[in-house]
Amino acid sequence: MTRARDLAAFVSNADGDIKFDTDTLFIDSSANRVGIGTTTPDRSLHIAGNPGMIVLEDTGGSTDDKRAALFADSGAFEIASKNDDDSTRLNDIFVADLGTGAIRMGDTGGTSTSRQKSFIISHQTGQSSEYGGLEFFRAHENSQKVGASIMHVRPGSSLDDSDMVFKTSSTNANATERMRILHSGGLTFNGDTAAANALNDYEEGTWTPALTVAGDTSGITYVSRSGAYVKIGELVYAEGDIQLLNKGSNSGSVKIDDFPFNFDDRTAGTSLDGGAGVCAFQSNGSGIHGNIGLIGSGGNDFADLRIATVSGGDISNALQASNLNNSFSIRFSITYRAA
Repeated sequence: MTRARDLAAFVSNADGDIKFDTDTLFIDSSANRVGIGTTTPDRSLHIAGNPGMIVLEDTGGSTDDKRAALFADSGAFEIASKNDDDSTRLNDIFVADLGTGAIRMGDTGGTSTSRQKSFIISHQTGQSSEYGGLEFFRAHENSQKVGASIMHVRPGSSLDDSDMVFKTSSTNANATERMRILHSGGLTFNGDTAAANALNDYEEGTWTPALTVAGDTSGITYVSRSGAYVKIGELVYAEGDIQLLNKGSNSGSVKIDDFPFNFDDRTAGTSLDGGAGVCAFQSNGSGIHGNIGLIGSGGNDFADLRIATVSGGDISNALQASNLNNSFSIRFSITYRAA
């Protein structure tokens, strides 16, 4: 320091504290603390400002060296990136609310493409099967165990396949697999990795059943008709309600059509072809109360209505249009495999 103004900017007191330009840099000798922007640092390094910020710059790249900014602003800790001229490159790469502890990631101020990779967990070097993920540890009897985890796992030798595995633990042991999302699609449970056992579909909804005579709907009108279904994997439970206004003038066998999914035909020609169900309630059918059954047609979306004979009790006889009247109504349910 050779000039008076340099000396004025550098002040030392009897306690050995040193400050540069008042509070630009302050060294608290007794507490071994350094303050930047404050003369009362309460930690080893205390940076105060509006906002309080640290800028890290990589100068070894090119003329357009990028900067990382770490700062506390408006009650949040934030990480952002800046260009050489200090203009913002990406905002809110990481934000932790200092009041609630809530964390969010992603550039809320950028374009949609700049927010597509909000959070990435990469493969850890040296891991042969678990590529990376989240682990939740707990202390149990003075030992640390993985209580739960969500892991990105390679299921076999292929480097291109990735399953997602969820683990939990209820004993003094590391978490074990409870559910897996297969790379080929579907869910398996409790360590089962077989694709054939995967739950690959769940669906529920409504459908509108139709009555046909010899495959024809001509002249058939309704007071009302409705249906609902639940599908779990290949298994379908369907129920419906049909109330006729006019049965039409056609003759022949009667079917219920437009089921939400085709009946399975993997065992065509056997008793397991299609599906079978029992009518839940039937009335106004010219004396055939309660004697109706359903037989699904393999590979198709309709089921035959069968009438039981009083003597034999089977349902081999197809219900005919002649068995119906104009006020015929039927409520039914059936469980079957979807094609």
